Amino acid sequence: MTDNHEDSNAEIYRRQLLTLADKVAMLESTVHELQGQVQQGYIRIQELVNERDQERHRNDQFLKIYQE
Repeated sequence: MTDNHEDSNAEIYRRQLLTLADKVAMLESTVHELQGQVQQGYIRIQELVNERDQERHRNDQFLKIYQE
């Protein structure tokens, strides 16, 4: 009987570790990408709020002029 290092517990654990390390790296990359998307979403929301506020201000000015 020969010892096959590919069947040893250490080798099995090493393969599992490499597989999990790849998954962790993929998840970290995905989280980084999603955080960027969330940040862009916050920026866009702020832009829309600013546009809405400007439009309200223009409407208020128009109403003041119209009511005079």
